[in-house]
Formats: sequence, C-alpha cells, structure tokens
Amino acid sequence: MRWLYTVPSTSFDLTLSASDGINDLRVGPILSCVLTAFLLIAESFVPQDAGHFQQVGLLSQLLPQGQKPAPVSKGIPFAVTVSEGGSRVSGNELDLQIPGGGKLHLSLASLGYANGHLTAQAKVSNPAEVDVQGVRLDVTSAVETYTAKDASGKDVEKTRAQDVSLASPIFFGDMQKGLEVGPFLFDVSGIKFSTETRQVVVNGVVSGLRFVKTVTADNAAAGGFIDADADGHVYVSDPGGGVTRIDIASGSYELIAKTPDQCVASAFDLKSGRIAARCGNNTKIFFYTKSGDEDGGIPPDNVPNYADELHYDPSGRLWGRFGATVCRFGSDNKADITFEKVGDYDVDTGGRFVPAADGSLYFMVQGALRATHDNGKTGTLLAKPGWRLGQIIQNGAIRLDSSGWLYVAEARDANANECDRVSVFDTQGRFVRTFGRGADKPMSDFPDAYYPFQIYQPSDIAFAPDGTVYVSGSDRAANGVKVTVLEPF
Repeated sequence: MRWLYTVPSTSFDLTLSASDGINDLRVGPILSCVLTAFLLIAESFVPQDAGHFQQVGLLSQLLPQGQKPAPVSKGIPFAVTVSEGGSRVSGNELDLQIPGGGKLHLSLASLGYANGHLTAQAKVSNPAEVDVQGVRLDVTSAVETYTAKDASGKDVEKTRAQDVSLASPIFFGDMQKGLEVGPFLFDVSGIKFSTETRQVVVNGVVSGLRFVKTVTADNAAAGGFIDADADGHVYVSDPGGGVTRIDIASGSYELIAKTPDQCVASAFDLKSGRIAARCGNNTKIFFYTKSGDEDGGIPPDNVPNYADELHYDPSGRLWGRFGATVCRFGSDNKADITFEKVGDYDVDTGGRFVPAADGSLYFMVQGALRATHDNGKTGTLLAKPGWRLGQIIQNGAIRLDSSGWLYVAEARDANANECDRVSVFDTQGRFVRTFGRGADKPMSDFPDAYYPFQIYQPSDIAFAPDGTVYVSGSDRAANGVKVTVLEPF
C-alpha cells in the first residue's frame, strides 16, 4: 500500500510491504502509532489543489469498506511456471508488449513457492516509450500439467485447471514515461502439487490504457456531449450552435449539423447514423442524417420539457432527460416509458444517466452512482461519494462501453481538493480502475499547468466500436473542446 504526498519541491513517499506486517492489517502498537503520526503529519502537507493525487497498491486496502474489485480477465498476458514439486519457479522478469506500441516491465522479486502459495514483490516500470494510465495486475487462471495413463497403460501428458486466487489485484495507477511503481505483495494461493504433477502455470494480465493523442476543435465550446462512430469520428454537441464532427486521425473538424440555436444536447445512433439534438429555447428534438441534413424530429407536444440530455441505447432507441423526467421514445416519436424516480430518489436534475442494452439505466443521483432495472421502480446503490478509489468525487457523465463497464467522468472538485479523473466500474458497482491524472504527481506549477496527457475538466466520454476511449474536456492552452484518445490494453 502506498501514499504519495507532494508539496512544492518536497514529496513524502511511504511504501508498506508484507515485511512491514501491514498487508493483513496486523500492525504492532509501536508501528501503528508511528504510522498514524506520519500520516497525520503528511496529510497536513497535502497541497491545497492536488488532493489524493495518486493511490496505488493492493485494492483490498485501497477500496472503501463494502466496495469490491471487479474481476479483470483481458489485458497483456503473463505467466509464471512452478515445477519440480515447487522447487523451481520461472517468470520473475517479464517484458509486456503494449498493443499499438510501447512496453511495460513486470518484476516479481523474491518469487517463490511454499505451502500452496506463490509469492513475490511486484513492481511495474514504464520505459520512456508511452504514457499509460489505470494500470492494474490480476491473476486469471492456473493450469496444471500432469502425467496419467492412457487405455493401454502408457504415460501420457494431460492438463487440468486449478482453482487459484490472488490475494488482491494490484493497482499501479497512472504511469508517465520512466516511472516505476511498487513493490507490492503478489500472493497466489490454492496451488497444488501431487506425485503426478509436472508443473503449474499461473496466468495473469496487466491491463490499463495507452495514451494516444489529444485533438482540439477550437470552433466548438467545451462542456458538451460526445459520441463516436465506427469511422474514427467524434460528434460534439456545440453550445455555439450545432454538432461538430472531429476526424481523430487527421485532427480536422467541421460543423455538420447546424441547429437553429445553441445546441444544448445531442446524441449519435451508431446503428442508423442519425443525430438527435435539442437547441436553445426550443423543446423540439431535431433529427439529422450522418451527413448533417435535417431529417424530421420529435415535436414539442411529444416531450415533457426541455431536453437536458439525450442518448441512443444499443438498440437504437432514443432516451432523454427532461429536468427530473426520463423518457424513452418509440418509433412513432412518442414517449413509451416515462419515470421521475430511481427507487426512493428523485431523478437528479444535475446528474447524468446512460441506458444499457438490457433495459437497465445508470444514474448519478446526489453524487452517488445508482442503477435501476425496472424503469425507476427500484434503485440500487453502486458507488458512494468520496475521494477514495471506488467512490465518486462528484456528479459527472456516465457512459457504458461494449464490455459492460461503466465510466464516470469526475471533474475536479475544488472544494474537496481533488483532481479530475475517470473511474470505471462493472454494472454491479465493483471497481475496475481510475485514470486521467496521467502521472504519479501533479506538475510543479499545478493547478496552473497540466500534463499533455492529463484530463482537464472532463465533460463526457465516448467509445469507438474497437474499444478506443474518447474523453472530452477543456483545453487549457486553447479555446475549444479537447478530446483525449486512449486505447485499452
């Protein structure tokens, strides 16, 4: 478990490993007093604007009580082989190639096997190639190779799965070029050796996001909604008066759908290519083709109020939030679902929501992430407000990717002294990762300066069909909307 506190020209870096007796929270009274005093002193040096900038270590210790890590099975694979009855272990130094370019190095120091446990001190280093964010280590499986007899009595080699578990996923966080994070306890239990066992291979993944680039459209105002198509375009609702389409590869952009007034909300339907938009003091929802031609719309008589938010679900059905009222529209452009509560809570006029393919909806309500699976009749709390991993700094945009993970854009809360970030959860509210700060500490003249790969004032999130993540926000160096492009690995 690690805390990093940074003040101008000074940093406190506290790393606790298994040898400190802290991994299972059994701490001697003297160490406990020293640790408590250190943290109280260090907390007093937290810069007013940086907050808890970096949180890395064992997720079992970083997450708040009641919050659990989500299982992660996709990422850059690695393997550790235990053989010769456990006396030989290989795979302690591993280079991990990042798809799209770059690599990470995983070091498992003091790697060894005893009494069913494979243990090491894990650290990840990022050579000076690419910037990566939200880096996390998980164990996914174990395969035993053993000797058996075939029907004729001859020795044959077979394999079978073993049920093993990692004591805790390890979170290495945002890693700029040249950074090394760790070591943290790597402890895999449940490994079994019998007389016929030849070896056990423990498989794991290191996952995260690779920073690719940023693109700024200076003709569009920041703070709008974004969506993405399959051709590398991002569609931005421009409060200046329409929908701007950005070509991510070239960085070019154009206003393709001109609305009669300021564009307050928009949505892009990946299935049909249709754009929906609401503008200014007009309650009508305008439809446009993918090329920007006007294509009808939903008349004012069919909507309850001004649309503050619009989304197409994966089936191509349009949803909208009209103040505290949520509606879904049918093919006749009339609302076929309407509700105003998420369980016992009113729909938050300052919150955001996203519809899922199975009919579930996810909301930000009073700073918490909630779900409803029955159009608001009941609600489930997924994540509470707070600064810790697995909590929500403040209300922000919610988006759902194709794998079923929820992304929450958390703009900086100056009152709580917490920086911008994006948190990722599964649909049960279990924590996947956070990213967006880009490094282990802020720039020396923060908050007047941000890293190029650091998210600033995030307003929305979108996903390309290939999984590329787009986060829209402000550009401190220029007017307009800045889109940060990241590729999951």
